[in-house]
Amino acid sequence: PLGIPAAPLDGQVRLCVTDEALEAFHPRTLRRFREALALLADAGIEVRHLPHVPEGSLEPSSADELLVLRTELRGALEGYLATRDVPGLRTLADVVAANEELADVELAFFGQEHFLAALEADLSDPLYQRARERNLDQARSAMTSALEATGAVALLAPTMDVAWLTDTLRGDPDVAAGYRLAAIAQGTSVSIPMGRIDHLPVGLCLAAPAGSEGCILELTALLERCLAPLAGRSGRDGAEAGLS
Repeated sequence: PLGIPAAPLDGQVRLCVTDEALEAFHPRTLRRFREALALLADAGIEVRHLPHVPEGSLEPSSADELLVLRTELRGALEGYLATRDVPGLRTLADVVAANEELADVELAFFGQEHFLAALEADLSDPLYQRARERNLDQARSAMTSALEATGAVALLAPTMDVAWLTDTLRGDPDVAAGYRLAAIAQGTSVSIPMGRIDHLPVGLCLAAPAGSEGCILELTALLERCLAPLAGRSGRDGAEAGLS
C-alpha cells in the first residue's frame, strides 16, 4: 500500500488526524481524544491535521454499505458456521428457522430482516457489484490520499462515542466510528484504551490500509505506553467541564 512501511518502525512516527472525521463525535469524546493527542506529542510522535481528505469519502454511502453487507452475509456466516459444531445450525436458513422457533426470546425486541434479505441476495447482482466497487474506491481513495498528503503511516480518530443504552423501540443510534473507513476499505484498525467517561470505555482508533498489520501492531504497543496515564481515567470528567 502507498505510504505504508512493511518494515518495522524506524525514526520519527507521523500520524494523521482528519478534522472532518471528528465533526460527528460528542464533545466529551473529543476532549478525551485531544488529551490523548497531547500525550502523543509529549512522547515525540508527530500528528498532522488535515481538514478534509483530498480524494474519496470518509463516509461512503450507507445504502451501498448495507447492500454489500446483506449480499455477503450469507457466505461469511455459513463459512463461520462450518467451523463450529452446533447441531442443526449449518446455514443461514437454519439460523432464521431457529430464531422463528424461539421468536418469543430471540425476536422479542428486534426482527431478522437483514437475515431474510441475505437469503434472497445474489453475489452476481450488478447492483451489488457496483455498490461494492463504489464503496471500496471511495474508502480506499480517502485513506490513501490522506496518508500521502501528510506523509503519515496511519490515521487517528476516536474509536466510537461513549457507549449508549440500547433503545428497544428505535434500535441503536447512528454514531460516528473511527474504524468504519478501514473496515469498508478492507484495511486494518485497532482500538487503544483512552480510559472511561461516565464509567464507560472510550478508545483511540489507529487505522491503515491492508498489508500494514506489522506496522500497526508496533504502533499499538507504542501508543499503549504513551496513553497509559489515561487508561485508568474514569468518572464524569466531561460533565464536570460543562460538556453534555
